[in-house]
Amino acid sequence: MKKFITNKILFYLAGILLGMYFAFVNRYPITYSDTGTYIISGFENTIPGDRPVFYGWFLKISSLQLSFWFSIFFQSTILFFLTFNTFKKLVPNTNKYYFFIAHTALVFFTSYSYYASYLTADFFMAVMVLCSLHLFVLKNNSKSDFIIYITLLLYALLSHHSYVLIFLLASFCYLLIELLNEKKFQSILKPLTQIGVILILFFGINLITFKSIENKWAISKGSHVLIYAKLIDVGVADRVLTEKCEEKKWNLCNYRNKKPMICDYVWAENSPFTDHMQWDIHKAECWEIIGYTLSDLRYLKTILIHTFTNTFTQFFRFDIGDIQQPLSESYPPDYAIQTKLFSDYSLFYRSKQYWGKLNFNTINTIQWIISIITLIGYIGAFAKNIPDIPMRKSITFIVIALFANAFVCAALSDIIDRYQSRIIWIPIMLFLFLILKEKKKFVLMFKQ
Repeated sequence: MKKFITNKILFYLAGILLGMYFAFVNRYPITYSDTGTYIISGFENTIPGDRPVFYGWFLKISSLQLSFWFSIFFQSTILFFLTFNTFKKLVPNTNKYYFFIAHTALVFFTSYSYYASYLTADFFMAVMVLCSLHLFVLKNNSKSDFIIYITLLLYALLSHHSYVLIFLLASFCYLLIELLNEKKFQSILKPLTQIGVILILFFGINLITFKSIENKWAISKGSHVLIYAKLIDVGVADRVLTEKCEEKKWNLCNYRNKKPMICDYVWAENSPFTDHMQWDIHKAECWEIIGYTLSDLRYLKTILIHTFTNTFTQFFRFDIGDIQQPLSESYPPDYAIQTKLFSDYSLFYRSKQYWGKLNFNTINTIQWIISIITLIGYIGAFAKNIPDIPMRKSITFIVIALFANAFVCAALSDIIDRYQSRIIWIPIMLFLFLILKEKKKFVLMFKQ
């Protein structure tokens, strides 16, 4: 019995540490400019203008306020737990060391380890997708696993508000397909109930959090700014201002024909929000313009065409390595780590990322090749009717989730590789599991 427990602990520990591979290569967890905001908000218990506070709290708690190495250890533990449980359901009665081989391939040849080692809420996107997979597709969870999946899913949704939209779009699209196949509403009643409970908890926790910190009932501080920025990017905002400014006399009319790129709009020198350093100052005007835009078919058509075009582009953009140039003291995490967790600063300062010595060209090329092989493999496997029902449903859900992620990101933001790369490893993982389960059929298929 002791030997069994020891082997199990060593198996998990090896998998968890292997998942932190990118952090070990970098000599410190991977950071992004948003990391600074997360750290400050979590350690100071403040709600930022452009994101929730929950991932900041996750960093504060998981780091034990000692080191962010503990944070990525927790992140790697969560991902290993979810992927191993997926393996056990989809490839039952198979030696766990086959999983470890697949896990090793994911670590070295996909974005898996990059996001396990990444100090941003992007980590929780994969958590959200995998928990949804277990709750609504694979099902048959033990009570303890069910509680873990619900808790992780809820926290993932709280970590970034866009995840709620992706979750709802992916879940409802999948459940609609289930309804069309089963032709019984009863088949989707339980998942719909669970989704309803999750949404109630999501909004309730958000409202209570805002009330306790900001002393007002709200869900988000700056969603109006980000949506308005998207209207700038699409080219709709200026058209609305030109059409309505004589009538409405909005303050935002003073900023017509000033169109920086969406990524820079909020922080640009000629942005109305930078001028005043207050995101609430034009809130009513922003929502009025947004409402008018979405109610006018002319503008709605422009937005939809732009969104669907960008969705296709975003779907195939999944390189990793957002920041490869040398960093400086102006880099937001630099200040955040110095002031909130100074014991980590020397490690951060000596990391390869800080000095621009990380290169992701090789792994990006390999991931692209594997992704193409995965796509071809799925087409061949479905044509030969190889996947069993659980595997077929899982693949269907993950593909829907990939499209939902690309669609929501294209609708609300610019095309950025990290949006898609944070979950591109999941369909590759399922393909590896499919090969392990149907080795003989795949050999026969390739021979033919």
